[in-house]
Amino acid sequence: MTNRMPRRRREAGFSLIETLIAALLLLIITLGILPLFTNAMRSNEAGKEYTQVTNFARSRAEELFQLPMTATALTLTSGTSLVTSEYYSKKDKVWKTGTVQTGDTALWLRTSTIRQYNIADLTTPLAATAPVESVHVKEIEVAVTGTRTSNTLGPTKSLTVRLLKSL
Repeated sequence: MTNRMPRRRREAGFSLIETLIAALLLLIITLGILPLFTNAMRSNEAGKEYTQVTNFARSRAEELFQLPMTATALTLTSGTSLVTSEYYSKKDKVWKTGTVQTGDTALWLRTSTIRQYNIADLTTPLAATAPVESVHVKEIEVAVTGTRTSNTLGPTKSLTVRLLKSL
């Protein structure tokens, strides 16, 4: 008896053609799923931006709301409104009052506006010269907008928060 090795059968493995067809099917499936991942990334980034703009506006409005009615930050010095402009520094990662300094970039712009009213007329703001006893309501309005003009998410988000503070 001779010790022979059994012949190798063609069905024992994958041929090059079968491997290429399997790779092509995998590529087609991957290309079909890829937009789902890119949309998910865009949605996550947009959600992050909405959260940031909301937090920036609400936190400033709540800071001002907690102050007493006669606080300096809520006291008008002239005209019928007190407007404060701030920007979020890309370099220092903090809010800075005023205009953007040379060598810095603003990521967000925030404008806080304070108006005061008499309870008898909530449509006409009172001037800074109005007697203190006639001021019953102060309107706190905070508007935040991003400085980015456009990217894959489109234009930047913006939000305005308005609170009424009374005695």
